[in-house]
Amino acid sequence: MSETEVQLTEIRGEIQSLLKNKQAFNDLATTTFKGITVNLIPQILLQGHMMGFTVKDFMVKNIYALPFAGSFALSVGIDYSRKKAQRSGQTGKSKPIFTETEDGKLESCEITVYKKDGHPDGYTALVYFDEYNQGNTMWKKKPRTMLAKVAEMHALRMAFPDELSQVYVEEEVSVMDIEPNDSNIQSRMDDAKKDTNLTMGSHVKNQEKQTEQKSEDVDAVAESNEKKGGSKE
Repeated sequence: MSETEVQLTEIRGEIQSLLKNKQAFNDLATTTFKGITVNLIPQILLQGHMMGFTVKDFMVKNIYALPFAGSFALSVGIDYSRKKAQRSGQTGKSKPIFTETEDGKLESCEITVYKKDGHPDGYTALVYFDEYNQGNTMWKKKPRTMLAKVAEMHALRMAFPDELSQVYVEEEVSVMDIEPNDSNIQSRMDDAKKDTNLTMGSHVKNQEKQTEQKSEDVDAVAESNEKKGGSKE
């Protein structure tokens, strides 16, 4: 058995173990993965593992699973990427350089990252506002801050491809391709999905039964109270 197959077997085992622990799974589904379709959680965990993240990383918010276009996208906080880069030899970065259009609107941001034993001129990323602007509250209130995060993340990936390849910050999510770039990762995700479908199906059915039972119990209590109220009159 190859090293990759051994790794995949271990990951499958961890996911299966988590799915069998209903309390732990429910806690994750309602907190860490709140808003995510329950059937996607095994795929999220597997893709995270393939990128070097554990369940604990999801729990402490080193990495996020975001609902996106009927599926999900994985993103990290810029602080996590900075720490990863510093531990990997980053020696500094430039201040963000912004440009504006002729009518005074934000146009672009450029940032350069430097690392030990790297290119003497550093690794420079240039990104454009109209390509990343998500139009939400934060992009309206702090457009330069948002764009600078995107530029810095681009530069960090250029400088540290082994450590940060396929790692994105939330500010990039709406424009990135959420499908894994590595076809092998997609294949492993498909395999894991097959392995976990039966367990997940049972879990979902149990959740549905519990919900139905709760609804029936509430109706029964309401009906009983109505009868009591009527008898008093």
